[in-house]
Amino acid sequence: MEYDELLAVKRLRESKIEYAILDVEELTPERFGFFDYVLFFGVFYHLRHPLWAMENVCAVTRGTAFIESYVIDDSPDPTRCHMEFYENDELGGQIDNWCGPTVDCLMSMTRSAGFPRVDFLYANSRRGGLIAHRRWEPVTPRDGAKAPFLCSAVNSRHNDTLFQPRKDEYLTLAFLHDGPLEKKDVLVQIDQYGIPAIILIHHDAGYWQVNCKVPPGIAPGYHDIRVGTATDGFSDPVKIRMLPAGSERRYGETPFLAESETVEAPAFTRVENTMDRSTVFRGYRNESLACRFTHGETGLLDLSRVALSVDGNPWPLLSVERPEPGVWQVNARLRGLEPGDHELRLRTSNSGFSAPFVVSSEPHLL
Repeated sequence: MEYDELLAVKRLRESKIEYAILDVEELTPERFGFFDYVLFFGVFYHLRHPLWAMENVCAVTRGTAFIESYVIDDSPDPTRCHMEFYENDELGGQIDNWCGPTVDCLMSMTRSAGFPRVDFLYANSRRGGLIAHRRWEPVTPRDGAKAPFLCSAVNSRHNDTLFQPRKDEYLTLAFLHDGPLEKKDVLVQIDQYGIPAIILIHHDAGYWQVNCKVPPGIAPGYHDIRVGTATDGFSDPVKIRMLPAGSERRYGETPFLAESETVEAPAFTRVENTMDRSTVFRGYRNESLACRFTHGETGLLDLSRVALSVDGNPWPLLSVERPEPGVWQVNARLRGLEPGDHELRLRTSNSGFSAPFVVSSEPHLL
């Protein structure tokens, strides 16, 4: 329904504002761009797909969203994180009232949609109000703080650095950090946007793992992932790549950018099959090659600055990691190799190829 008052004000003020009437499912950054402030009042409980709609709101929010909805209790309580569903006209006799969340459920779904910080404002007379932020609060590291060391950021499903928009994609980050951590302490961000952590694990090998859902509204291209804490600041970035909408993953290979050879070639420090830590590959689905190396480059490496060859032929990489300061690692799948020995070599943008490292391939029995 159009509001004549808004159209009259637009005309009198000669405003360039665009007045659009649409369903929230049609709200996308490709169509409308991004907004510093978004008002999302009295809509959530009218939606058949409320979490999807909240993701669309997050996708167009650059700064802060103000959210108000019907709720079924009067304060946040983690023991009451649930939502009622109304199949017919149970709520107010209306046929378009579909759900009634608790306050904690509304806050949880807002975070799950991609807002890293959600502030509770009020709940009374069955109405609840929130403020949702796309960014973490400003971080000021303490004196002498040591930021986390980000080893890798990969797609949780494919173990590479490619992501597709409008898909249910998750990030797995591995990082080093001194001292204890809880999930609430970990700040993950993509470019300037914060990302809520889903789980945090400390592995026996000494590194931390945090998993996050890739937030909506991330444009195609390369993006910087960082991890930090409020007291220690943020790590150096690791790059991921968001593919264009509708593109297939096999077309997402990053081209290698060769430059003049000005530094020494990489030196292998460890090569292994990640399934059994051997140098024998049998073509199993979950097998991958991990090559650790040192090199003479300055600055950070990514997929455009490292190349792997197998028997003199270019071979695609999944990701580039830093398992520890001064050591790098590339990961690849070695499927389709003929049985026998094979020579691996590495180079960086500013170096020649390394000395060879020999691995072997054996056929496996199904």
